Order: sequence, then structure tokens, then C-alpha cells
Amino acid sequence: MRSKLMQTQLDFGINLFPTFPLNVCFKKFTLPPMVDDKLMEYTIEDRVWVRDPNTHKDIPTSRKRVYEVKYNSKGYEAWCVCKLMECAGIICHHIIGVFEKNDVKEVHDMFILRRWRKD
Repeated sequence: MRSKLMQTQLDFGINLFPTFPLNVCFKKFTLPPMVDDKLMEYTIEDRVWVRDPNTHKDIPTSRKRVYEVKYNSKGYEAWCVCKLMECAGIICHHIIGVFEKNDVKEVHDMFILRRWRKD
């Protein structure tokens, strides 16, 4: 069953789900320290994936990487250190994980770039 967050992305006519694995075994969340009354900072441990040059498939490695996601609970905005949103215009699975954890129902407009819209 798809979450409401995923359905929102599909409603805009884009399919980002093959771009990143949503069912990966990451998400070792630590309790977020409050930076201020509305900003939380999550630390997420994720596996490192590499692309096999021969088969062009992603392979998980035993290495781990720590990502930090800052989440604004008032405006439903988030920023991740992986910078996938800033570089490729695609929301990363770290941010989606934080949204799922906080039961966010809508994606903020900052995550839906003009090039992904039909209007």
C-alpha cells in the first residue's frame, strides 16, 4: 500500500520510485535533537550502494554512511546532506523517511520543481 506522500508524487505525473529503493534497510533513526522550537535534526544511518559497471545494477555494500536531515516541523520543509534535491531535483529517500516518521501528509512546494509539473 502506498503512503499518502508517495501518492502525492504520483499525482504530479512523475514516477521517482525506481530512482531510489524505498524498502532499503536503512533508517536507523536517532532521536532528533531540537535545534529550536520548530527545527529538528535527524541522523540516519544508511548502507552505501555501488553500481556494478558490468551489469549496471546497484549493489549494497557492508559500509555504512551517516546522513543528517534537518526538518522544519512548522513548514514541512527538510534538507539533507546528500544534496540529491539540490543537484538532481529529486527528493531523496532520507527526506522521505523523515516525512514518513513525522506523518507528513503533503509535500512542500519546494520539492516539486517546475520541470516535474504538467502545468
